[in-house]
Amino acid sequence: MPAQPASPDDTHGCRRYFDANISGFAGDSHRIEARLALSWRMLVDLKLDGRAALVTGSTVGIGFAIASLLAQEGAHVYVNGRTQERVDTAIAAIRSQVRNSSVVGIVADFSSAAGADALIAKLPAVDVLVNSVGIFEPKPFAEIPDADWYRLFEVNVMSGVRLSRHYLANMLKQNWGRILFISSESAVQIPPRWCTMA
Repeated sequence: MPAQPASPDDTHGCRRYFDANISGFAGDSHRIEARLALSWRMLVDLKLDGRAALVTGSTVGIGFAIASLLAQEGAHVYVNGRTQERVDTAIAAIRSQVRNSSVVGIVADFSSAAGADALIAKLPAVDVLVNSVGIFEPKPFAEIPDADWYRLFEVNVMSGVRLSRHYLANMLKQNWGRILFISSESAVQIPPRWCTMA
C-alpha cells in the first residue's frame, strides 16, 4: 500500500511520500513523472475548481504545459492559438491526458490590438490570466530592423498589457483573481541570436 501523504506543511513528510511512491519505477522516466504528478495532485490543492483560466499561446510548449496543469487542477481552461487547427489539436491532447477536463479554445492573433479585442469579445471575464504567448526570430542584433522590434513587442508585451488591463477590473470587483506573465531566462542569459527574447 502506498505511503499516505503528510500534511502539506510537512516538507520531510512530503519527501518521504514521494520517495515511497516512486520506488520500484527506476529506469522508467515516464512512469515516474506520471506517479509524481499524481502524488503532487494528492498533496497540493490550488483551489482552482471551476475557475475560468485563459492561457495565451497555449497550443505548444510552456503555455500548453500550463494549460494542461490548470485543467488537472479543475479549472475551466481556455486554450489560445493563432489557428483553429492548432487549438483543436491542443484541446484534444489535454482531454486525452486529463480525464473529465473542462477545456475549450479561442483563436486569436495578438499581432495587433484587434486580436486582443476579438478575444475579449468572446471571453469578457476570467479568474486566471496567464500571459504566455511569445514569439521570436533568431537574428543577430545588428540585423533586426525597427519593424521586427515593433511586431515582436506587440505580441510579447502589448498583448499581456491589453488583456491584463481588461480582466483586472472584474478580478478587483470579485476580490479574487490571478494574472501571471511568463518570461524567458534569456533576460538574464542572453543568447546572441535571441536578443529579442530578452
